[in-house]
Amino acid sequence: MWLFLLAVLVGIVVGKLRSGGLAHLALVRVRSLTLLILGTALAIGPGVLGFGAGFLQWSSFALLAMFGVRNLSLVGMPIFLLGLTLNFLPVAANGGMPVRQSALVGAGLATHESVDQLDLGSRRHLATPGDSLMPFADIIPVPSLNGVYSFGDFVMAMGLGNIVVAASRPRRRRGRRLEPSMDPSFVAAARAAAKAQAERRELPPAADPKTWDSAAAHAAERLLLSNPAAPPTEASGGEPSPSPVVEADDVADSPDSPTGESRRVA
Repeated sequence: MWLFLLAVLVGIVVGKLRSGGLAHLALVRVRSLTLLILGTALAIGPGVLGFGAGFLQWSSFALLAMFGVRNLSLVGMPIFLLGLTLNFLPVAANGGMPVRQSALVGAGLATHESVDQLDLGSRRHLATPGDSLMPFADIIPVPSLNGVYSFGDFVMAMGLGNIVVAASRPRRRRGRRLEPSMDPSFVAAARAAAKAQAERRELPPAADPKTWDSAAAHAAERLLLSNPAAPPTEASGGEPSPSPVVEADDVADSPDSPTGESRRVA
């Protein structure tokens, strides 16, 4: 249990370093959260109650697996499910999780003389020569966490940490990012400004309205970028501001000019 709490803590710290925060965790859409709560409760139940290892342990695996499948789209959840599967294999093969005696001694939980009398609860038992799939059993001592863990536990912790890191980061909005010249409000203002300036200089209108709009927006875009002030528009109710002025050459020389060639007004 301490291993998973450490994974959550590390995930929060890494997420914070990557411009994340706890506030974003509340925005994550988690499906069937009840399955996670019940599965976790049943996983620690046999160790607390001292009985019911078979039924409660199988139920815990089933509930946690269903929760993982329901939330498979979360970053890190496939890794979590892989670790859960690796833990399920030795439990299913041996009727419980085998624990290597040397690992218990290495973790400081017992001595060579007292390891046989150590109570491991109803979920785990001391490994015997008849146990199979021992590479996936509890064989990794971690003295700093005062426990013995399996390879599947570390895989689950890695997946849990990835879930927390991804969930604590700001959500990215989906959709195509509009460039300034493609923003509707910008194009509307640029179109009106360029049209007003062009009419003042008596620039002949374009034959194709779509091409004219493109040429006007192209010329007015340079005007607005050079002067962030509000552009003159037809809705302003008066004559456009005389400064700055978009010369007729700017519109005529535009790559999107309807005539395709430079045009000057005397």
